Amino acid sequence: MSVKSSSVGSSRYRQLRVTATHELNGRFSYSVYAKPLNKEWHEQQCMARGSVDGTLLGLQHTEDVIAALIVILEGYLLPGIDDGSHRPHATR
Repeated sequence: MSVKSSSVGSSRYRQLRVTATHELNGRFSYSVYAKPLNKEWHEQQCMARGSVDGTLLGLQHTEDVIAALIVILEGYLLPGIDDGSHRPHATR
């Protein structure tokens, strides 16, 4: 029999909102917002935001955008992460 833990609400789980925009002028903008699991989005916190020259990224498809976001965001040391050695890596 499985017992459901009641500690999920007080855990460090987060919800993320990721936005990526590839503009006609070639600029690629991104933002990542996070919030505690049971909070409203008006209590969000910006975790990462920026823009790069999208013409250098070769963005043609949705998969290209996701791959670009992974590469860009790997450079951020997000709160709660002491160093990059504990970060899960995506498999391709």
